[in-house]
Amino acid sequence: MNSSQEGGLCQMAHIAQVPALRRATPRHIPEEWEGGLCSGWVHRLASARQGPFGDWGRKAAERVARLPKSPTVLGCTCGSWEDCLSGCECLYSSPTTKTFLPEAKPMPHHPDPDRLGRRHFWLRTAAGLGLAALGAASLALAFPPYGLWPLVFVGLVPIIVAQHRVMPRALSGLAFGTGIGGFFWGYFHGMFAGTRAPFMETIPLLAAAIATLAAWRDRTFHERTGYRWLVPHGATVFVGIEMVRGLVPMVGSWGFAAHALFAQTWLLQPVSLFGVYGLSLLILLANYALGLGLLWLLGRRLSPAPSGRLAAGWLAGVGGLAIGWVVLSLTLRAGPAPILRVAALQPGAPLRTQADLDRLYDQTRQAAAQGARLIVWPEGYLPFDPQSRRTGELRALTAETGAYLAIGYAVRGEHGLRNEVTILAPDGRFLGAYGKDHPVSFAGEASLTRGTYPAYDTPLGRLGTIICYDLDFTDTARKVAANGAQVIAVPSSDWPAIASKHYSHVVFRALENRVAMVKADVGYDSAIIDPTGRILARAVSAHMQPATLIADLPLGQADAPAVRLGDWIGWLCLAGLAAFSLRIPLLRAKPKRAGDPHHAEAEQ
Repeated sequence: MNSSQEGGLCQMAHIAQVPALRRATPRHIPEEWEGGLCSGWVHRLASARQGPFGDWGRKAAERVARLPKSPTVLGCTCGSWEDCLSGCECLYSSPTTKTFLPEAKPMPHHPDPDRLGRRHFWLRTAAGLGLAALGAASLALAFPPYGLWPLVFVGLVPIIVAQHRVMPRALSGLAFGTGIGGFFWGYFHGMFAGTRAPFMETIPLLAAAIATLAAWRDRTFHERTGYRWLVPHGATVFVGIEMVRGLVPMVGSWGFAAHALFAQTWLLQPVSLFGVYGLSLLILLANYALGLGLLWLLGRRLSPAPSGRLAAGWLAGVGGLAIGWVVLSLTLRAGPAPILRVAALQPGAPLRTQADLDRLYDQTRQAAAQGARLIVWPEGYLPFDPQSRRTGELRALTAETGAYLAIGYAVRGEHGLRNEVTILAPDGRFLGAYGKDHPVSFAGEASLTRGTYPAYDTPLGRLGTIICYDLDFTDTARKVAANGAQVIAVPSSDWPAIASKHYSHVVFRALENRVAMVKADVGYDSAIIDPTGRILARAVSAHMQPATLIADLPLGQADAPAVRLGDWIGWLCLAGLAAFSLRIPLLRAKPKRAGDPHHAEAEQ
């Protein structure tokens, strides 16, 4: 009997006509039938309690479900593997069905989820976008100022489900783009309002567009590969993109997944081994493993779906990795270290008059009276170079207080801006100048003297400096630490909208390098951080206010493996991003299998 004469009778019906084949076990299915069985028939026979195939159908269903590619279906009218799993129309195309399955009740027709989607397109699209928005809100709430940090481990899960299950396949990339763009909107919203860079408010739209395009074919790829690459693909690509962002001058490390955990010191210690990208990778692996598990649960009614074994394996593996991370974090402890009393001075107002400068002098004397030996002033607070102007009064101040003074100043000359910091010793010596390594280019800032990363030998220990935006990149603090700095002074000049987030970056620069850090801001977010990332003192507010932070700070050793290895996890993930970017189009470009008339349709 010719299948085409039966109007699309699938190959499984031909098998039903041969008693010897009905008695065969899955291990005896001829090789040429591998991928040639209509999965809709196999699914139907496996679900029939009294069908003539009995246990054979169940085993065959399990075997066919493990096949990595779409089946070759002879004479089947289904357009793809998904059509068959959802309910093969060829079950109704021939009276032979009734002949060979008299005991079984007719199987109700369940179209492909995308065919259902075409009937309820707007409902599915709205539901998918709603889930993506839920994920975006969860991620935004995990970060300061909200601080609901556990949400960072699950925030992507609704986005994953929306992308791979709820949204119509043709729009699946839009779910991911909406989720990522929504998160960036929640994170960056209002951050650049009133600044000289209002165009930076378009970052969420740009992120949404890039994420949508990047994820447009992901669902097809993962369905074709049985979802076995979902977790490594999602995690490495996400962190690989973080690595790219960390190299872009206009973006830096803002919004890195790891930053949501800045206050959880008990979780952060392995950052000294794996860097900030290592912690981000753990967070992304957790999200995608949970997402895979949820897709499996939903897939018991819908298809295609990952196997339970695959989901359980990834959940167990990532769970074990998380436990190992926590154990390592609790094990890594800093040894005894010399203690240095330091101060971060926050004037609470920009320098406009001599009275403002006199108040800062008084603030310096008060900090020194409380025992501070290293005192840090804000970024660019002096509009002149202290090495050439008002040098005498500054030397008198350090001689009076007996403290080392890190002075931020900004001087605009005929060749541009010099945004620098120098350290003035109590004996009147200037220890050199450091030029801002990462000027805020989107705000029109420049730095003529960038490119040196000195560390100064003093009786207090080895002192280094960086400036404000340098915090948002991993390289600058690492270069200063590599030169031996034990304490890094960080003059800064932030604005209200970033105050709750920016100081959290100091935690990761301290951890990555095992150095102590002292951030002094003009009025919004000063902080003192020890080499283990503990926040010893902070003054954070959206309203400009004066503050004097004083803390006994253990000196760092700058001996973290990350100082030598750099962002090695980030580079590995960037390589993974490149590999997957090549793999997915190559998979789509593979030659179609002979005798597979529906393979091309399944790609569409």
